[in-house]
Amino acid sequence: MKPQREALELVDVAHDISRTHQSAQELHGSAEDFAARKVRELRENDLGAFEPPAETYNARHFIQMSLTMGIALTLCFALLGFLVGEEGLPTSFIGLPFIAGAVTTGVISAMHRVGHRHGFVAGVGAFIGMLAVGIVLFALWMKLFQQINLPGSILVWNIVLAVTAAIGLYLFSKKYPDTSEADKNRQMLQAVEAQRSF
Repeated sequence: MKPQREALELVDVAHDISRTHQSAQELHGSAEDFAARKVRELRENDLGAFEPPAETYNARHFIQMSLTMGIALTLCFALLGFLVGEEGLPTSFIGLPFIAGAVTTGVISAMHRVGHRHGFVAGVGAFIGMLAVGIVLFALWMKLFQQINLPGSILVWNIVLAVTAAIGLYLFSKKYPDTSEADKNRQMLQAVEAQRSF
């Protein structure tokens, strides 16, 4: 359910309680029964009250998930470099974990967003389309940067890359914080209270 709608329902219950001086359980029964009844009513009468899960796949989510997956994959490459002990890292490996993170996040996001709005078959089509784009990006990246080698070990370069990306992720999260559900609900409650006071 959308946080705004949840807030409205909670304010209605709070008004009922203050008006009748009865407990929420006396007025509406158990919380589970009340919630199930409300969900049933809203599904029958107001489908707009429910937030589609696809809405969580926004640009902020894409960037954070891509960087997070890229950092994890970079650390895996660092472990591989440690185990193999190779010197000289092809430049193509520097960005590869982050391309993999972006492609994976893009594929999942496209499948969820398109699938939710247009059905399962369209979601699978979006998945296949994004996967094809990802394969092309991988191939281009490898072709363009395969011949250039960086000095030093794979381990060192990947650790430097992972730390740099982690700092970037931290700074991005600070600059573009996610508004928590509690903040959204508090703002909505304040708006509802202001509206009802007129």
